[in-house]
Amino acid sequence: MIPVIACANCKRSHIKCDSGRPCQNCLKHPSKALTCRDAIPKPRGRPKGGSKAAAEAIFQARLQQQQQQQQQQQQQQLRDQYQGHISRPRMMSQSSCGQSPVSVKSEPKEIDPVGDHDADMLLLLQQKYEAEAELQRIQQLQKELQEQYENQQVLYSLKKQQQQKQHYC
Repeated sequence: MIPVIACANCKRSHIKCDSGRPCQNCLKHPSKALTCRDAIPKPRGRPKGGSKAAAEAIFQARLQQQQQQQQQQQQQQLRDQYQGHISRPRMMSQSSCGQSPVSVKSEPKEIDPVGDHDADMLLLLQQKYEAEAELQRIQQLQKELQEQYENQQVLYSLKKQQQQKQHYC
C-alpha cells in the first residue's frame, strides 16, 4: 500500500486528501487548486542539534582559553621587552663630567634615545588596545553563545511540556 501524502491545503483544513495534484478537494475550490502542493513533513524524533551545540560550546571555550593564553604570553613578552629598555644604561661621554675633552678619552656609553622609547610605548599601547578589542569581541561571542544556549533550553522545556500535555490527553 502506497502512503497517502496530503497536500498542504488538506492538511491545514484537516480533511482527507486523495494525493492527486491538484487533489479533488482543491479542485472544488479554484483558488486553492493553484496552490495544491505536498505538505512539508514535520521533523520526527529528537532534535539532533543538542550534542552539536554542546560540542560547539566546548570548542568555543577551548578557543577562548587558547586566545587568553596567547594574549598572556604576548603581554609577558612585551613586559620583558619593556623591562629590557628600562634597565639599559644611558650613553654619556666622560667629557660631560666637568673634565676637558682633550685631556680625557671619551668613551661612549649606551643611551636609550627618547624616540625609541616613545615608539616602544606607542607599540605597547597599540597592542594593549588590540588585545582589549579582541577580548571584547570574545566576550560578545561568549554572550551570544550563552543566549543561544538559553534559547535552546527554553525551546527544549516548552517542547517537553507540549509532549507531556499530549501524553495526558
